[in-house]
Amino acid sequence: VSKHASQKKIAVATAKQLLILEYYYESKEFVPVRILDTAQPTSCMLFTEHSLIVGADKFFEIDLSLFQAEEFLDASDLNLKPALKCHKLGSFPVGIVEVSQNPREYLLTFNEFSIFVDEYGRSSREKEIKNQHLPLAVHLIKNYLYVVQFAAVEILKISEELCSLMAGDSYRLGLTKFKLLGANAKGIFIEHDAHVKFLNARHLPDYDAVSIGSETTDNSRFSFTSSMVQSLDGNGSDSADLDHAPRVKFQQTDL
Repeated sequence: VSKHASQKKIAVATAKQLLILEYYYESKEFVPVRILDTAQPTSCMLFTEHSLIVGADKFFEIDLSLFQAEEFLDASDLNLKPALKCHKLGSFPVGIVEVSQNPREYLLTFNEFSIFVDEYGRSSREKEIKNQHLPLAVHLIKNYLYVVQFAAVEILKISEELCSLMAGDSYRLGLTKFKLLGANAKGIFIEHDAHVKFLNARHLPDYDAVSIGSETTDNSRFSFTSSMVQSLDGNGSDSADLDHAPRVKFQQTDL
């Protein structure tokens, strides 16, 4: 869903196609305005002010005025050579998040690593973030990057110095049989042990209390604390906010 006021568009994907829909006030419905074929299923997408950046077999940028697509990464940037070729090795895009607006910067996540680029698809930092474990999804909330994995959630604080002047330290929360449910402006929601829990990186334990490092191991795992994760049983402020949130009903439509 586009968050830009000038756009009334949403994008949805099937296994082989990407559909861009625009809201028409006359008919009061979203109408498909362009259908694009994709070589691989779409794994992630992000609306910008004038375009839609999509991750499939590669990252593409779609102009929302002309609906023309081209590769997002700058092929002339030598620092991006691994990212430009990784699709040939079966490594595909996983996620894209906006890191900053001024200057505009994005973090693109692949299976093996994540890279920082500017709005023109050029590398904006000297080094990449190497993934020690396969990422399934990424969320950036208040400068904290949540990397959802098969058996853990890894958290990395994003700063201007990260991957330029300093390496990144990460927390890795070992989990079993959990499911990502969604995110809000404070953190992410997961289902774990038959309960819905809320994970807020700003309530992480002190650095002295856990093992921290760029390369995480099983020894760096730690259990949830009451301040870091809230079980949504009606006692927390976040659950109270949910109770008063307006409910929306979706109607089935035919494209």
